[in-house]
Amino acid sequence: MDDEDVGIDELALSSLLEDFDGDEARAIVDVLRAESRELDAAAAVAGHEALERIADAAHRLRSTCAVVGATGVAATCADVERAGRDGDATAVRSAIAVLEARTERTAQLLLARIAADPAGGP
Repeated sequence: MDDEDVGIDELALSSLLEDFDGDEARAIVDVLRAESRELDAAAAVAGHEALERIADAAHRLRSTCAVVGATGVAATCADVERAGRDGDATAVRSAIAVLEARTERTAQLLLARIAADPAGGP
């Protein structure tokens, strides 16, 4: 995935780095990754009846994205949420495949930025 496709809100990231120390910021990025993996696992086993729960989980993940400035992941979450509310399991699975890759690349970029921040280093 191209870094330009990831999408990071610099203002939100700056706020994250100002408001949290490095360990706390890394923990928030870990939550982003964990929530994405949970969505992926739910979609793999979910039938039609679970699509609403997946849509709700995608909505919650969008909130985490706002905290870290992960605009690209948030946009993909919106796709998952919309497909889930529409009952389109195929579109949910497709969007979650994109979400997993985008989340991982975003997490890598965020962690690199946190480590480079004077207050956020190891």
